[in-house]
This record gives sequence, structure tokens and C-alpha cells, in this order.
Amino acid sequence: MIRGLDTTLVAVVPLLLGMFLGYVPGVLLLAQAGFSAACVLVVMYSSPKNTDSS
Repeated sequence: MIRGLDTTLVAVVPLLLGMFLGYVPGVLLLAQAGFSAACVLVVMYSSPKNTDSS
């Protein structure tokens, strides 16, 4: 996984599911918290891209 579109899509899955269902069950809130925490950890522990142009 890289930082960017794929991480954003993973974080948005519970939101899209809630929109599809039309209501938000409690387990969906827990899933959103879990997905968001996982995305934060991925960004924190992924190696930063080298932007040095020299």
C-alpha cells in the first residue's frame, strides 16, 4: 500500500457502505474507526518518498 488514493479508498469503504444501506449500524462505526486507525498507521510507518532532486 502506498500513501494516496488506495489508502483513501480503504478509509472510505465504511462510509460508502453506510450510504448504500441508508443507515449506520454501530458495527459500521467501529469498522470506520478501525479502517481510519489502520490508514493512519500505514501512513506513519510507510517509508517517505524521496523528494530530493539533487
